[in-house]
Amino acid sequence: MLTPAFSLSQDDEFVTVILKCPYVKAGDVEFYVNETEFKVYVRPYFLRLHLPKALVEDGREKASYNVDRGEITVVLPKATKGEHFPDLDLLTKLMAPRASQNPFPVNEAPALAAGNMKPLIEVVNGAGDTYIPHVYGLTSNGLAVDLEFNWDLPQELPQELQTTAKYGFNNAYSGYGTHIGQLAEEILDVRDLDTSTPASRRENRLLMEELKFDDEYYMADFINEEEPLRLIRYKPEFWSALRRIQKARVAKSAPADAPAAVKIPVATSVQPSTASHVDDPWLAFTDREQELMRSLPNKEYLLDNERATYLGLVDIVYAYCYNYRTTEGDNTVESPWTICKLSSTLSCFDTFSTLRETLVACLRRALAYPLHRHYALAMRCIDDVAVIFKLGKRALLKVLLEVKQLVGGDDRMYVLSRLWIDDYCVWVQKSNAAMVLSLASELNHIKIQKSEIGWSLEELEQVARETPAEQESEVADGRPMQME
Repeated sequence: MLTPAFSLSQDDEFVTVILKCPYVKAGDVEFYVNETEFKVYVRPYFLRLHLPKALVEDGREKASYNVDRGEITVVLPKATKGEHFPDLDLLTKLMAPRASQNPFPVNEAPALAAGNMKPLIEVVNGAGDTYIPHVYGLTSNGLAVDLEFNWDLPQELPQELQTTAKYGFNNAYSGYGTHIGQLAEEILDVRDLDTSTPASRRENRLLMEELKFDDEYYMADFINEEEPLRLIRYKPEFWSALRRIQKARVAKSAPADAPAAVKIPVATSVQPSTASHVDDPWLAFTDREQELMRSLPNKEYLLDNERATYLGLVDIVYAYCYNYRTTEGDNTVESPWTICKLSSTLSCFDTFSTLRETLVACLRRALAYPLHRHYALAMRCIDDVAVIFKLGKRALLKVLLEVKQLVGGDDRMYVLSRLWIDDYCVWVQKSNAAMVLSLASELNHIKIQKSEIGWSLEELEQVARETPAEQESEVADGRPMQME
């Protein structure tokens, strides 16, 4: 069966589903609605969605088929009028299977079937934003944030539990080391992947960075900084999106008697709203992004190390931001290499336990590998990462989908997309918005000192400052005297 291209929108009373099903017979289309579940079948297409809120069959549902466009439009009544259905634009999340029902027959497990026992494994926070432990507080946006969560609290995986090398997203892969090494040889900074450990991968990464860092290159970029400074002044599109969102929120929160200059008129329309709450056009998914989401597998994740997963996301987004800023949003043939090489996750299969060590690794690689090795430019990319995290998981998903398109389309690096990016694209749609917001706050306030990078950057900068002065002095001393 084929999964059709589809999109959803909503208004106060209905959810509208549009399916791209060319060359089918309208009379063969079959629909099924049961509370939050919606299914449609017409040979050769089949689609099953699990919506966040309940639908109802009360005679108001209707469907039509546009032969010219090959589109089936289905209008489904909401069970509760005015109820908002969140995340209707996160297509992979809607396609995910519902949590498994009790697999045991009643006569084999009567206690479990009767509901007196809990399942052996439970997917916690599967819906993304609804799970609120007792230690959580609420932000101004009404999102749950762990008041005691410290992103710089180190964690270590017990070494005795590691019986074989596992890597990739959530340590879900093993046995592909030779294949990966042959395909991505110029990218990888890890040796013998299938026999490696997290400690050996970290050791290999640090060793390769030490070998690659060039004192003279760094000093040259420090002195000749016209181009890095121009790139630092560049304003990415997502910065403008965040600014527009912030201004709109300030205007909405203004009192009724506020000056007219800060008011934003509210448009009224009988047309369905956008698929979900999108604060800015930049956050809306393009047709290509929707196509990529539909191609992703449906998975649930029971994370071994949630902290490491979020910090790995920071690392990948940093590499994306460096590429975005240095190409001014116009990707080049070198963009897949830049993203993979600057990401310790993709090039070294390294994992992190604190936000600080994650960012230190990002800065080290930004000063050792790319064309522009300028400390202020590398630090500016941390600001970019903070902006994307402030924009939320839709912005993160857009970033990951672009990385998937770049890296997945490269003959040398596509395997890295399979091991990391594809799973991140699925998981981030169900990630906890409160955790994303918490990371955004930490990214906005964390300060990394040059002394933490591991190289004598301040000394090199001082030498670079003195060198031109010494050269000028030598020229002055050697200048021939003028004869009277």
